[in-house]
Amino acid sequence: MEARPAVWIYPVYMALQFMNEPGIYSLLMDRIPPGERSSASASTFFVSNACQAMASASMGAAIVRFGYSAALLGIAGLAVAATLLFARLSGSPAASAPDPSGYLEDLTAIRL
Repeated sequence: MEARPAVWIYPVYMALQFMNEPGIYSLLMDRIPPGERSSASASTFFVSNACQAMASASMGAAIVRFGYSAALLGIAGLAVAATLLFARLSGSPAASAPDPSGYLEDLTAIRL
């Protein structure tokens, strides 16, 4: 087995994995009053780092006990469950697109 594809696949995987953090952080801060945002931010990062530490330890144990393939299958199942839970708990409807009719009026008012 050749390792060259992994050189390209791993950075893409990591980029996709961490691209969601700003969006989730923004969703959190939109729901928190301004006076409580600093403690909410600290709590978010504490919980995130604690979960990463626990996930690393449990993944190591799972690989030793069940093998790499079964451990990855379990992670995939957890990812699907987390996605469904996040979609259900976020409860906010998708943002609607802005009405573009006002933009045309703004463009026609510009004099060159």
